[in-house]
Amino acid sequence: MPNEEMIALCQEALRQEIERLENWLKSHPFLSSEGLEKGDAFTPKAVYQQNCLLTAERLADDYAALGRIKEGTYGICVDCGKEINLERLALLPYASRCTSCQKKKGVRVH
Repeated sequence: MPNEEMIALCQEALRQEIERLENWLKSHPFLSSEGLEKGDAFTPKAVYQQNCLLTAERLADDYAALGRIKEGTYGICVDCGKEINLERLALLPYASRCTSCQKKKGVRVH
C-alpha cells in the first residue's frame, strides 16, 4: 500500500498531467469522425482524431485516480482488490489495476 509521501507525489504528478492534457485538448479541437472510411486508419485526420480520443481517455483515468486517492482506495486493484505494485504506481500513477488483472483485460500493461 502506498504511504502518504508516495500518494502525495502521485497526486502531484496526476495534477500536473491533468493540466498538461487539458491544455493540449483546448488547443487541439476534436474532429468529427464523420466522413472517415475504414481505409482511413492512417490518414492525418484519423491519427489526429485517435490522439484526441486517447488524450481524453488518459485525462479520465487521471481524474479517476484522484478520486481513488480521495476515497482512500488508491493503490488497490479495482478488479481483484489486491494491492497494486508500488513500482507500477510510481510509473503509472493513474493505474487502476494490478498487472495481472490488466493482462486479463487484454489491454497492454504499459
